[in-house]
This record gives sequence, structure tokens and C-alpha cells, in this order.
Amino acid sequence: MAPFNEIKKIDLYHSLMPDFCWPEIRVNENSKVSDLKQMIYTKTGTCPSDMVLYICKSTGNATDRLILDDDDAILKAYNVEDGNTIFINVTGSSIFESEANGDYENEETSELLRHYKTQLERVEAEGTEEVFERYKISDEVYNRREHGLRDFINKMREKNGTLEVKKIKNDDDDDLLKLKQTFPLESRCLVSPGDCRGTIKFVGKVMGDGSKVKIGVHLDEPLGNCNGTRSGILYFECPDKYGGFFKPEAVTVGDYPELDVFDLV
Repeated sequence: MAPFNEIKKIDLYHSLMPDFCWPEIRVNENSKVSDLKQMIYTKTGTCPSDMVLYICKSTGNATDRLILDDDDAILKAYNVEDGNTIFINVTGSSIFESEANGDYENEETSELLRHYKTQLERVEAEGTEEVFERYKISDEVYNRREHGLRDFINKMREKNGTLEVKKIKNDDDDDLLKLKQTFPLESRCLVSPGDCRGTIKFVGKVMGDGSKVKIGVHLDEPLGNCNGTRSGILYFECPDKYGGFFKPEAVTVGDYPELDVFDLV
């Protein structure tokens, strides 16, 4: 254990989370800047290669800011003291920065970051990852993600010509409603290729997939690649490997009951 006088308490602030502060984070003044970046990564999800750190010191009525520009230097070389503030400026292609573009996307990212910060604090406080709760997208955010659906369907038609999505007429602002009418929730379906059977559980845009329209299906067999979660967001619930998100043209709605094992003999 490090001597008591080597431990300093600092506050952390993040450029993508200006409303948040991690207060009184304990650091060893003899640890390297690279070690501090790794610790920050575990708390914020920002990659060390994407961050630039500044130490802020109050001197009278002014605040001096010094860049921590040497990853191999120890914190003591920058005179890190109790009560100092470390400011994290994101400059690279961190996942949080790349998603913080546009008005509603920046708001959505802030909501996601607030959720994960709270959950990480719970895990740290209780010492177990079992208390971590997955993020569930709100109805308000989901509705905002429906914008641009008409453009999506137009592009699909131009690229695929006789695609079955032609059933959905692009003549008003009810495209998503019509898509949901074509693929009703809880209806049985067949997914190609492979003729996998399942039940439709979600229709809409999916984060982490270019915000493309997808059909979420709870498969009858463990032939999927998820449990209804994509990019940390829960869209529907099912056991692991029983979920999948598919293009509309790959899904056919119809009378496809769950197969009995004896039907396969």
C-alpha cells in the first residue's frame, strides 16, 4: 500500500460530460500519466489514445491549466496536489465523441453517458457487476430516430428495384406505421437465408448499425447473435443467441408455427 502522503485526491471533468464531476478520485503521485489515463478509461469509456489531460490549479483569483503531455512522466512531476482538477479533453474518434454529433444525437449520447456513469458508480460501490442495469431507449428518443425513414425506403427501392418493401408506399409521413403494419409485432415470420422461424419483437431503427431500419426477431432456435440488445441498448428481451436484427426484405410474415422436434424426423 502506498504511503498516505503519496495519495492525492483530485476531481475529474470530461469535455463530453460538462455537467458531471468525479469528486475526490484518489491517485498516487508516483503513478504515470499513462496509468491515470487507463483509470479514466475504466470510469468514462474514453480510450487513452483519444484523450488529452490538463491539470487545473487555482492560484489566487486565476486558474492555471497545464497539459499532461508525457505519458511516461509521473504525476508528481506536474505537482499534482489535493484539490486539483484534471480536465479530460477528447480529441480522437472515441465512441462517445463519434456519437455526439447532431442536436438530438448529442442529447441522446448525454443520456446514455449519464446512465453508464451511474451504473459504473453502483458497480464500484457494491463491488459486483451484477448490479449493472442495461440502458433502455426511451419512447421520446425512439420516436426521434424515426426521422428519415422515408429516405431510407427510397434508397432501398432504388438499389433493389423489385424489393418486397415496395408494398410500403412512400407517399406521406406514415412510413414507419405502414412498415409496422407490414411486420406486426408478435406475428410469426420466416427469416432468410436459412428459413429460420421466429416471432417479430421490434420494428425500427437500431443504434450501432448506421441507424438503419431493422426487424427484431426472437428466433425459435439459438441461431441468432444477440439477446435483443444492440450497442448496449435493449430493444426486446430474449435468451442469448435467440435474437437477431434483420433487413425487412429478409423477413416474411406468415403462418410459420414453431416446429415440433418430431416434424424434423
